[in-house]
Parts: sequence; C-alpha cells; structure tokens
Amino acid sequence: MAWSTAEVERMAAAHFGGRTPRCPVCGAPVDVNEYATIGSKTVPLDLHCPRCGEDAGFSEPHLEELDLAWSQKQMRAIVNAYWRDGFALLRSLSDSLQGRERAWLVLSRERVS
Repeated sequence: MAWSTAEVERMAAAHFGGRTPRCPVCGAPVDVNEYATIGSKTVPLDLHCPRCGEDAGFSEPHLEELDLAWSQKQMRAIVNAYWRDGFALLRSLSDSLQGRERAWLVLSRERVS
C-alpha cells in the first residue's frame, strides 16, 4: 500500500521538526535522506521504511518561486534562538505563504554539526 500525500507530508514535518518519522503502514522508524542542489531554497527528502519497503520522495518546488528572504531583524532573532536553544523554528515562512499553507523549517545545531 503506497503512502498518501498527507502521510508523506506528516513524515516530512516530523523530520524537519526534529522527530523520527514513523511509517504509517507498519509503525517502524523511517529512514530519511536529505538532498539539495546549490542555490536551492528547499530540501527535498527521500523517505524509506526498512521494515515494509515503502518509499516516497518529498519536495516543495512551489516554494522555490517565492521570495522567502528574511529581514535583518528576523535573521537576528533566528540566530539568537539558534544559539540560545540549539534550534530555531522559523515560523515566518508560513507568513510568506500568506496563510495558504503551514510550512515549517527547523534549524538545529545537531543537524549542522
């Protein structure tokens, strides 16, 4: 049984939220590989369940077209949260999408190192 789009989006949200995504079919932890090209604004994912063999890709190409730049004030707040808490949840991305979608990006020291 193939994963639905909603299931793939939930697993991607779990991954970007710093949690281990679980397979909606069998409940096993899902392996996630991030890949990106130079200049890309998004991070596509390959998702694979080692137990049941399901797999899917996740990407948000529509985000590439948007102007997702943050102001100097927002960048300072992001950096301060990153060093204070070890991660920064970047909520302003959903503001850039004008409420059409909920998009989250997590910057984590564990992922950087």
